Amino acid sequence: MTPKKGFLLLEVIVSLVILTGGLLFVTQAYFAALKTAQRTRENFQLGLWLEEGMFGFEEKGQVKEGLWQGELEGRKDVLWKMKAVATQASDLHTVNLSVFDRHTPQQERSLWTFLNKS
Repeated sequence: MTPKKGFLLLEVIVSLVILTGGLLFVTQAYFAALKTAQRTRENFQLGLWLEEGMFGFEEKGQVKEGLWQGELEGRKDVLWKMKAVATQASDLHTVNLSVFDRHTPQQERSLWTFLNKS
């Protein structure tokens, strides 16, 4: 009797299960990396907007105590708010500037600095 060549059905099923598991793992890793890259890009963009906004206030050099808010110039979807509080025994204000996307306000980013009192 000559031995039969080929694979048993059980061997084919086991190899398909292993292949499917590997593909699922690779797909899950790909989409997790894609989501992380998107979050990183959004955080980077918010950081740039924040730096741009703070630079505008630092150019003026002086700021009054209070709370202000508005839209970033040329970007209707990005909002900013600034809070200046007088520091004790100093001629400086503690200034907090925050920027956030109108659609995702929970992703607020902020910077703290000191500016001269006006």
